[in-house]
Amino acid sequence: MVTTEVQAPPVEMLIGGEFVVSKTTQWRDVVNPATQEVLARVPMATKDAVDAAVAAAKEAFVTWRKTSIGQRARVFFRYQQLIREQQKSLAETLSAEQGKTLADAEGDVFRGLEVVEHASGIANLQLGELAHSCLSSRRVTRTLEWIISQRSRPEALRCDNGPEFTSRHFLAWCEERKIRLIHIQPGRPMQNGRVESFNGRFRDECLNANWFPTLADAKQKVERWRAEYNLERPHSSLGYLTPIEFADRAPSPPR
Repeated sequence: MVTTEVQAPPVEMLIGGEFVVSKTTQWRDVVNPATQEVLARVPMATKDAVDAAVAAAKEAFVTWRKTSIGQRARVFFRYQQLIREQQKSLAETLSAEQGKTLADAEGDVFRGLEVVEHASGIANLQLGELAHSCLSSRRVTRTLEWIISQRSRPEALRCDNGPEFTSRHFLAWCEERKIRLIHIQPGRPMQNGRVESFNGRFRDECLNANWFPTLADAKQKVERWRAEYNLERPHSSLGYLTPIEFADRAPSPPR
């Protein structure tokens, strides 16, 4: 009887946005601890491969360094989405390679997802400025400055008559920025219907559905809801696209 040995597939390297097979002569086996099955072969990278990877990274940095924070965040938004979509298969791979239970492997994937969320800067750039015990007019203008840096200056702002929107600081900021300020009539919230609709959804789905023992816990839970609302949930008003998909397809407004 003749038997043929099937060699485990090589792990390809990602260099310059393309997967390439290493030309090395030295490989290390990836072994399933439970069955001793060789799952794959990992290359011990050659000097030429390392040099090619460094050169590709240098070339990419030329454009990446000029990429706005908002565009960088969208890259990480997409990365988060892919991790969520492939969470099961990633956990199965970890379980096979490391001999962990599937539950432990799923926990590792979730912790990795948290690292990606932190690296994207979402909590600091979008949530950290907002989820506080109070919202002053200066905090509002700092947030609006960041939004303008990503989405350009609006011609007008429609808002209610809260103290953060009627303060001297906020009025002077709008004047300096040449932004027309439109205050709705007191007691007429539906004059700003889109905001009221969002506030109601946020209140019903997040604020009323959770208990927040600490400010840190509130930030975490609000961020999870925000990520689902912007990254995963299709919106009928956007042609059943997610907000991030809609933003990616929209032309960049003039600065």
